[in-house]
Amino acid sequence: MAASHNYLAIDLGAESGRTIVGTLDHDQLTLTETHRFGNGPVRLPDGLHWDVLRLWADIKTGIGISSTRFN
Repeated sequence: MAASHNYLAIDLGAESGRTIVGTLDHDQLTLTETHRFGNGPVRLPDGLHWDVLRLWADIKTGIGISSTRFN
């Protein structure tokens, strides 16, 4: 019998981001959203930019939540 496997995905969109755990158990895939966060731009003198430091912090939060729930 094959064990189930978990895979983490990170989705960054224009307005929000999320972490999702995909669980593959035999031939069935189950997706669970573990963390959702906003993705608002920051204005700098040369225009709008992604707030990469905040996004990175939210991604790490999502990884932590996912590892707690799926370990």
